[in-house]
Amino acid sequence: MPTITSYPKHANLIAILRQHPSYNDWLYLNYIQLQADFNQGVFWIDFYQPLSRLHYPLMEREALRKATFFANSMSILSFICNSIDRQGYVYLYIDTYYISAYGNSGREHFPHDMLIYGYDAKSRVMYIADFFRGAYALTEASFEEVERAFHSPHISTYPEFVDIQLLRVLPEEKMVFDRSYCVQLMRDYVEATNSSHRLALIEAPRDEKTFYFGSAVYTPLMAHMESISPAYEVLRALHVLADHKKLMYERAAFFLNTGILTGSSHGALLAQLEAIKDEALTIRNVYLKSMVKRTKDSSILGRLKALREIEARVIAEFADQLEASGAEKCCLPS
Repeated sequence: MPTITSYPKHANLIAILRQHPSYNDWLYLNYIQLQADFNQGVFWIDFYQPLSRLHYPLMEREALRKATFFANSMSILSFICNSIDRQGYVYLYIDTYYISAYGNSGREHFPHDMLIYGYDAKSRVMYIADFFRGAYALTEASFEEVERAFHSPHISTYPEFVDIQLLRVLPEEKMVFDRSYCVQLMRDYVEATNSSHRLALIEAPRDEKTFYFGSAVYTPLMAHMESISPAYEVLRALHVLADHKKLMYERAAFFLNTGILTGSSHGALLAQLEAIKDEALTIRNVYLKSMVKRTKDSSILGRLKALREIEARVIAEFADQLEASGAEKCCLPS
């Protein structure tokens, strides 16, 4: 199971890169900063990733617009099989209505991204990865299901994902862990800094009138939670928070186990991060129960406020200890 399970675009990337020599360097230097968008009633929280779906670290990406695909009368099944034969993964958006593995199959037309990592020509099945019926899994879809899902007239546009993408892992590519940049991102999170301004040369900075960064994501989350009945969009945001705390704990544990963090006081830091991780997961589960019961739980807002205060102090301490523990750059053990 991938470390992050809140959105398939993160889970798929982690699953693909897990065996890469630079996996640890990449993973623990990413997924530190959070962003939230609250505009005209639409609310979401996610990890901050510049050039999302456009740039994939440690991989090669080829992309083709769906309109171009259709204009050239290409066969989606041949394209997928040929791409996989070339050691690639195919990432595309489909209509889940036609894929029996999805919980809404046959009931609702819904555009969604799906990863295809293999096929069996004799059995005429594709091997697919995604969240099926609530859990990330590897399963199968028939050639016919994939073809119908791709050509569905009900999902002609999907703003989140407009390409058919061929992804190939580049094992010779390297990513070197940068201690100072990791520290900077942690402090950006604690201080609610808009990290997108650091990357203005490659992507337009996020609009601070509607976007929130780092620890500030709690503000729109709690406001939105208070203004509506229990809803899936809030549960999803709480799941992102739980993933963030889980990975922060795993990051510290890995740094301790590999000597990236040194000294005698780091055990206490790890224990505090574990408590934060557990509390974030508990809050998510309590909210899920309130959704099932269709009643608000008055304790959640107070617990989120307390979590925000404790977390800011502990992550700031984590950043200080990481900065003090060694040289500016090092390569993490594989």
